[in-house]
Amino acid sequence: MVWWSTRSRSHEKAQSPLSKERVKAIKYIYKNIHRFDDIKGVWEDLHRLTQDGYKSVRWRATDALGRAFAFVPDKVEAWEDLHG
Repeated sequence: MVWWSTRSRSHEKAQSPLSKERVKAIKYIYKNIHRFDDIKGVWEDLHRLTQDGYKSVRWRATDALGRAFAFVPDKVEAWEDLHG
Protein backbone atom coordinates (compact mmCIF):
# COMPACT_ATOMS: atom_id res chain seq x y z
CA MET A 1 0.00 0.00 0.00
CA VAL A 2 1.29 3.44 -0.91
CA TRP A 3 1.66 5.57 2.21
CA TRP A 4 0.60 8.67 0.30
CA SER A 5 -0.65 9.18 -3.18
CA THR A 6 -0.82 12.88 -3.89
CA ARG A 7 1.76 15.36 -5.09
CA SER A 8 0.89 17.68 -2.21
CA ARG A 9 1.65 14.91 0.27
CA SER A 10 5.05 14.20 -1.28
CA HIS A 11 5.76 17.94 -1.27
CA GLU A 12 4.79 18.10 2.41
CA LYS A 13 7.06 15.17 3.29
CA ALA A 14 9.92 16.68 1.28
CA GLN A 15 9.72 19.74 3.54
CA SER A 16 9.55 17.82 6.81
CA PRO A 17 11.89 18.92 9.60
CA LEU A 18 12.74 15.23 10.05
CA SER A 19 15.47 14.01 7.71
CA LYS A 20 14.04 10.47 7.72
CA GLU A 21 10.75 11.84 6.37
CA ARG A 22 12.59 13.75 3.63
CA VAL A 23 14.43 10.55 2.70
CA LYS A 24 11.10 8.69 2.55
CA ALA A 25 9.75 11.38 0.24
CA ILE A 26 12.76 11.10 -2.05
CA LYS A 27 12.50 7.31 -2.17
CA TYR A 28 8.81 7.54 -3.02
CA ILE A 29 9.44 10.13 -5.71
CA TYR A 30 12.27 8.03 -7.14
CA LYS A 31 10.09 4.94 -7.45
CA ASN A 32 6.98 6.77 -8.69
CA ILE A 33 8.32 9.67 -10.76
CA HIS A 34 6.48 8.38 -13.81
CA ARG A 35 3.14 8.79 -12.00
CA PHE A 36 3.43 12.49 -11.17
CA ASP A 37 1.69 15.06 -13.35
CA ASP A 38 3.57 17.95 -11.73
CA ILE A 39 7.11 17.01 -12.75
CA LYS A 40 8.24 20.62 -12.44
CA GLY A 41 7.15 20.72 -8.79
CA VAL A 42 8.84 17.39 -8.09
CA TRP A 43 11.98 18.67 -9.82
CA GLU A 44 11.96 21.80 -7.63
CA ASP A 45 11.60 19.72 -4.44
CA LEU A 46 14.46 17.43 -5.44
CA HIS A 47 16.66 20.32 -6.49
CA ARG A 48 16.05 22.04 -3.13
CA LEU A 49 16.84 18.81 -1.28
CA THR A 50 20.26 18.61 -2.96
CA GLN A 51 21.15 21.53 -0.67
CA ASP A 52 19.88 19.80 2.48
CA GLY A 53 21.94 19.84 5.68
CA TYR A 54 22.09 16.05 5.79
CA LYS A 55 24.43 14.18 3.48
CA SER A 56 22.09 11.21 3.09
CA VAL A 57 19.27 13.51 1.96
CA ARG A 58 21.55 15.33 -0.50
CA TRP A 59 22.87 12.07 -1.95
CA ARG A 60 19.41 10.56 -2.44
CA ALA A 61 18.02 13.79 -3.91
CA THR A 62 20.89 13.98 -6.39
CA ASP A 63 20.30 10.37 -7.41
CA ALA A 64 16.56 11.01 -7.81
CA LEU A 65 17.25 14.11 -9.93
CA GLY A 66 19.15 11.91 -12.35
CA ARG A 67 16.11 9.67 -12.70
CA ALA A 68 13.67 12.58 -12.85
CA PHE A 69 15.61 14.21 -15.69
CA ALA A 70 14.19 11.66 -18.12
CA PHE A 71 10.67 12.84 -17.30
CA VAL A 72 11.26 16.60 -17.46
CA PRO A 73 9.70 17.98 -20.64
CA ASP A 74 12.14 20.89 -21.06
CA LYS A 75 15.54 19.29 -20.66
CA VAL A 76 17.43 22.47 -21.62
CA GLU A 77 15.71 24.41 -18.84
CA ALA A 78 16.33 21.58 -16.36
CA TRP A 79 20.00 21.38 -17.35
CA GLU A 80 20.38 25.13 -16.91
CA ASP A 81 18.65 24.86 -13.55
CA LEU A 82 21.32 22.42 -12.43
CA HIS A 83 24.24 24.36 -13.81
CA GLY A 84 23.01 27.92 -13.53
